[in-house]
Amino acid sequence: MTEFQKKKMTKIFSILDADKNGSIEKNDFDIIANRITSMMSLDASSNEYIMLTSRYEERWFKIAEFADSNNDGLVTLEEWLSYCENMLSTEDGYEKHVAHVVNFIFDLFDSDGGGGIPKEGLKMFYQAYGLNPELAEETFSKLDLNGDGQITSDEITILCGQYHKSNDISEPGNHFLGIIN
Repeated sequence: MTEFQKKKMTKIFSILDADKNGSIEKNDFDIIANRITSMMSLDASSNEYIMLTSRYEERWFKIAEFADSNNDGLVTLEEWLSYCENMLSTEDGYEKHVAHVVNFIFDLFDSDGGGGIPKEGLKMFYQAYGLNPELAEETFSKLDLNGDGQITSDEITILCGQYHKSNDISEPGNHFLGIIN
């Protein structure tokens, strides 16, 4: 993993560390899921709420299974970077650990059901993950590769691939979570 990739994976770590205690744990995924269910005004007894919170819980357990090397219920930055290095070392690893998450997030933030993530959906994504929603104003035009006013499923696949794999800072996907210095 290159230094640039380490910076990007560290950015993801800091985003997933929703409670900002220096490690990723189940509570962080609960916080993110609760932000989303709150933004969507989902009732705790609704099927959508239960499905969404279960998916985030499943995501935590999947990460913990592969990244929590000492099984203490916490994933440190060191463990996270080791997990990312292993995940990115093969195309199969990337597909297994990232591709299905990308599809889930795409479906979640296709806020108008139109087959793409509009700027408002990107703002919701940023807000849910603790980023400034105004970042969408800066990044949306770079991320909307075909200029149709939405980020399509194909575009999100390309962008996430660039974010995880590319060392070219000018690639649009490398701006997905803001500028990486």
